[in-house]
Amino acid sequence: MKFLFFLILLGSLLIGCSKKSDQNSLKGFWDSFEMATDKDKWLDHYYSNLQENVNKKDYTTELLNVALAYKELGNVQKNYNILHKVNKLAKKQGNLSQLGLVNRYLGDYFESIEVLDSSFYYYTKAEKYYSDIESERVEFARVILYKADVLYDMGITTESEVETVRALSILSQNKDHRLTYEATVKMTLILKELNGFASAKKYYDKIPELLSILEQEGYDKENIDRDWLSYYNNIGGYYDKMEDFEKAQSYYKLALQKPYVENHAKLHAMILNNYANSLINSNVDDLKIDSLLKKSLLIREELNHQQGIIASRVRMSEYYLKKKDTVQSLRNMKQAYKLAVETNSNSDVLRILKFLAENEKEEKNYYLNKYVIVKDSLYEVEKSTRNKFARIAYETDEIEKENTILIKRTLYYGVSAIIFLLLILILFIIYRLKLRNRKLEYQKKEQDNVQRIQELLFEQQIASEHAKNEERARIARDLHDSVVNRIFTTRLNLEKIATEDIESKSKVINELLKSEQQIRDISHDIHDNLFHQKQSFSSVLEELVLSQSNSFNTVFKCSVDAQIDWSVLTIQQKTQLFLILQELLQNVNKHSKASNCFVFFIKNEEGILLKVHDDGVGFNFNVKPNGLGLKSIQIRTKKLEGIFEIKRLNNVTISILQIPFKIIN
Repeated sequence: MKFLFFLILLGSLLIGCSKKSDQNSLKGFWDSFEMATDKDKWLDHYYSNLQENVNKKDYTTELLNVALAYKELGNVQKNYNILHKVNKLAKKQGNLSQLGLVNRYLGDYFESIEVLDSSFYYYTKAEKYYSDIESERVEFARVILYKADVLYDMGITTESEVETVRALSILSQNKDHRLTYEATVKMTLILKELNGFASAKKYYDKIPELLSILEQEGYDKENIDRDWLSYYNNIGGYYDKMEDFEKAQSYYKLALQKPYVENHAKLHAMILNNYANSLINSNVDDLKIDSLLKKSLLIREELNHQQGIIASRVRMSEYYLKKKDTVQSLRNMKQAYKLAVETNSNSDVLRILKFLAENEKEEKNYYLNKYVIVKDSLYEVEKSTRNKFARIAYETDEIEKENTILIKRTLYYGVSAIIFLLLILILFIIYRLKLRNRKLEYQKKEQDNVQRIQELLFEQQIASEHAKNEERARIARDLHDSVVNRIFTTRLNLEKIATEDIESKSKVINELLKSEQQIRDISHDIHDNLFHQKQSFSSVLEELVLSQSNSFNTVFKCSVDAQIDWSVLTIQQKTQLFLILQELLQNVNKHSKASNCFVFFIKNEEGILLKVHDDGVGFNFNVKPNGLGLKSIQIRTKKLEGIFEIKRLNNVTISILQIPFKIIN
């Protein structure tokens, strides 16, 4: 892109020279070059003659002309060799203007062969040279903008924005409409990447005015036409991002209606593709979408524009997926993937792998693993690139100053600062670990206290039940052994007493007999109740279940198998079982939205079985449980050497805990 301006701006080389003959020589070289029938042969001959006149006054200027001419002919190696030679000569002469220019051209050379770190290095050197020349402020802004281009191409967008703002700031005081236009376009692209849409609109609005000025200044019409098409395409993309699809499509249509659009095939294909995408996103069932996509792909295939082909295939794949045509979608995306791998288009590879991992069901894991590997690799490359570019800028500055003492001092302070920061970081980590350990110790202590309280409550409740049982047994014994015997004795004595009122005596004896039998019945009832009091832990569990309430108005019911003898469990085991049931009921209260919840304790061949049924919304079995409640249940189950599971059957969530006999025996 930059070569379009090489010839226009070559006159900047002559700023340090006041002689008109130099300018005439420059013009004469390019006139002869353009008129030559065999340009390669003419240029080789000219360069050979120039080598024999190394003492010529404008020798380095003419060498630069030759280098640029070789670049125009596509001979980049000769272009580089001559530029390297000019760089050495300019250093000897101390010509800062020429040093700035040749380093910029070296940056252009490395950018053309996509060695971007070297390109950045030479642009940075050119910046250093131009920074000391007040008359070269436009060229100073240019190399800063070119640095921004490299950073943008490498995906280092934030730093690219900083450099572009610097360039625009300089250009605001040193008018160059073409360069201002380039910087403004760059800002729109950067802000689009950074999602700064409000700020981007301000720069988009400046572009039409700048293009009109360039037209008035007589810039090449073909280039201006291309710039207008780029503007329509970019502003359309902006409105697509803002989801104003109707306005976006109006700009794409405007671009496609221009008679010169087909003269710019790559841009034409891009506009077609973006127009189709806008129609897709606006959910318009437009028959044009398919034809737009296919036409864009056809143009790109004719040009063998591989990046464009990838973009078209990806867009078509997304379109067919939206139409539920999975076969066509995956076919296009896999073709795009193959080409992206072949061209080392890493950003496209990553995007395509993500799509395939989400939509290629049969090979989902394969593409997902590839996606993770590529993403990690790109992250490392990006990190390395950022560091490398920062290091290039730093080292270039130090080379120009040639101050080794300052380097050592900077290094010393840097290392000291790093060590100091590391010490602070280590101390901070130690402090945080101590706080965390204290917190964990406190939580453990609290948990132990809660558990101990539960155990004490169980012990107290069981002791209370035991005392009641003993008192009931004593009363039953007293009634049976003492009161009944006395009534029995009284009845016998009464039968022996002689009386004339036989009927009254008989009534009294019958009443005593009834009282004796009634007291025996009461005594037996107390003994029967005592048998059931052996199941006192059952009442604890029933009370826990029946006391539950929540915002869903769940009805809780509990059934405990009378065959279970809880006395075989220790206090600790009962505590664990109680806390497991408590946690399961809390889960029902928090998450289930159930209408009914049933709790069953059953004695089976393996031991004791706890089952909790609820008819709520259920449990997501596809997600690995990470809740503290379930983890707590699993830990307590392990202490009981039991087995715990949750399953869903007929819209009922069932939590099952099996405690084996080996625990309870």
